[in-house]
Amino acid sequence: MEIYNPSFNINSVKLNCYILYTILAFIYIFGPVLNKYGPWFDVIFFLSTIITLLNLRDIKYLNKNITHAFILVFFLYFFLSLRILTYPSLTLNSWLSVVMKPLRIVFTIWAGLFIGKFYVQRRVNFSNLIGFIYLSILLHSIIMIFQFYSIEFRNFVYTYTTSGEFRSTFEYDFRMGGLSGGSGGSVLSVVQSLGLILSPFLLFYQKKSISKLLIFVSSLAILFSIIICGRSGLYALILFLPYSLYLVYGKVKSIKYSVFIFSLSIVSFIIFSKVILSNNTTDFFNSFYRTFDSFIELQETGKYENSTVTIVKNFILFPDFVTFMVGDNDALLNHDIERNLDSDIGYVRNIFSFGFFGLLIYSLPILFLLRLSFIKMKNGLEYKVLFLLILIMLLFHSKESYLYVRMFWSIICLIIGYVVAKQNDIKNNQICVE
Repeated sequence: MEIYNPSFNINSVKLNCYILYTILAFIYIFGPVLNKYGPWFDVIFFLSTIITLLNLRDIKYLNKNITHAFILVFFLYFFLSLRILTYPSLTLNSWLSVVMKPLRIVFTIWAGLFIGKFYVQRRVNFSNLIGFIYLSILLHSIIMIFQFYSIEFRNFVYTYTTSGEFRSTFEYDFRMGGLSGGSGGSVLSVVQSLGLILSPFLLFYQKKSISKLLIFVSSLAILFSIIICGRSGLYALILFLPYSLYLVYGKVKSIKYSVFIFSLSIVSFIIFSKVILSNNTTDFFNSFYRTFDSFIELQETGKYENSTVTIVKNFILFPDFVTFMVGDNDALLNHDIERNLDSDIGYVRNIFSFGFFGLLIYSLPILFLLRLSFIKMKNGLEYKVLFLLILIMLLFHSKESYLYVRMFWSIICLIIGYVVAKQNDIKNNQICVE
């Protein structure tokens, strides 16, 4: 039996293959919705559909437990697609958006299972997979940075990925959306932060100092992309980077590393904030100030106030009994600027849209995956990563709609696909990973 070395290095996969595998991961994670041609032109969905159709002969490979868990989501949305037919303002696009949602969720995870199989069969180890994800986020950071400093490039991308409507000129000028289909925001900010949150799992396998240095230097670009996108990614870092260190290095080392990073971050923030705030004519000043406004106020006044927390408190709403039981069509269909339900909280919007029992059905697959990854965390770092990512998704769903959201869901599905493929190969005695 061949024992496969899990150390992270490009040499374990041929360089040309490594680049191609990274491109595959990048498109699968950040493939945009080309709104220029219509909201139906979802690159991730089309890629996932193509991958699934090309692997139909291996349909038995799909994990039955995972597939069965998501059948419930199909039934939920089938019921919703019938319920909204009574909605007087229903349009074809809004009806299709409800019908397509479960298809996107399920085809994305099926594609993730097949991509995981593709990677493992080609001797891609878990640290390589984390490398693909990290490089994809890094590449997207570079796109966002180019958008920030080049209006021409920004307009070129937004011509294809957005409807051309923005909530404010501030969002357009100082919050970059990359390929996400908008002008930055909470979800993209957290997705970008995953590059830094997962970096301890990448660094764990590094033997060469130059590799570690490259990761540290490139992480600055990811941090920059978070700042010019939204503050949620910053809070994700504060909350989950220490936990990520704990999952990789254990209690003692994680405390040491966390204290070091925390101290370095405070010193760096004090220095950079004074430099940037003293030169408030730069474009970066506005993005920096909005992301760090609470910390700047804490530094200047000694008081910490977060407007986001206040807004989220106001978003905690309770439905009437009928809506609580079966949901409401208006809440389900109107979730953009012209909406009657004035709340961004994912759980609140789900209850108003599906009803309480609908929310349970909608959440059941992700809770199943959370429980599975928690039980098997001792079996390998891949289960720890899966548990960590799902935990982040569930927590931030209390701020906005995060469950099965584009980009984030693709990253989770890549991890699920690798876990399933690894277990299948071990069972078949084809390869022993770690």
